[in-house]
Amino acid sequence: LNIGFSAAPSDLTVMADAGLLRRALLNLILNAFKATMKGGDVELRAEMQDRGLVDIVVQDTGCGISAEDLPYVVEPYYSRFEEGTGLGLSLTDEIARKLGGRLVLQSEPGAGTNAKLSGLPACEDEV
Repeated sequence: LNIGFSAAPSDLTVMADAGLLRRALLNLILNAFKATMKGGDVELRAEMQDRGLVDIVVQDTGCGISAEDLPYVVEPYYSRFEEGTGLGLSLTDEIARKLGGRLVLQSEPGAGTNAKLSGLPACEDEV
């Protein structure tokens, strides 16, 4: 596919069910790769918020999501891709809430998408 992938090194640790977090990140990364064309990039990074909360971000340079579609992409069975089931972002949104955070999507057609698992609780020694 010739899509670049980078994962920024981080010492941040979140208090979360590893299986659920893995599933949410896999969904976001797979969506990013589906949306990104040859020569594009996908980046994974973690960022500390001010209040002892962590954001995990998947950023792509893909096709983006229109403002009209953005409110609906987390609804079950809503998909913009032929091969998609429309469940990935819906499940990811649910997982984010179970982990104490939320899914935040920012996107612009032609410029890519920033998908963020926002407000996940940091381990106590990082607060």
